[in-house]
Amino acid sequence: MSSLFVPPTIYIEPSIITDEYGQHTLNVPQHSLYYYHLPPENAPEYQHYFKCNAFLMYRRTLQKALNTRTNVSSKMAKESWDYAPEQFKKFFKDYTKAVLSYRRKFYKILVKKDQKKQQNKFKSFIVDQEEITKQHFRIETINFKFV
Repeated sequence: MSSLFVPPTIYIEPSIITDEYGQHTLNVPQHSLYYYHLPPENAPEYQHYFKCNAFLMYRRTLQKALNTRTNVSSKMAKESWDYAPEQFKKFFKDYTKAVLSYRRKFYKILVKKDQKKQQNKFKSFIVDQEEITKQHFRIETINFKFV
């Protein structure tokens, strides 16, 4: 009975390199991905991310970098995530937190004009001006002095 020699699979840890200008570069040698520049945290492509965790951000980045389907990139991301060092996982946790802090804040308001025709319809709007005004009034109340 002959058996074929199958070499063991060697996993090389994925890594992040940050240059002196703050640009982050992703390397995942296991999937032949080298020197992929991550977008900045305030990039327009992240404006629609409402909920995300570190692994999802990594999977989406890997999918975009390798131009693969979601199910394929999900398997690839899981394999490389399992062998990633804690420093790599912490970077993606911090990166995701920064991305979510830069996104626009959307609030939904229930419009109750005619409940039969418009049940469960929401109207979204951006409330950046309200946020600015709220901060302004907060500063004024802190600096307020009784005469």
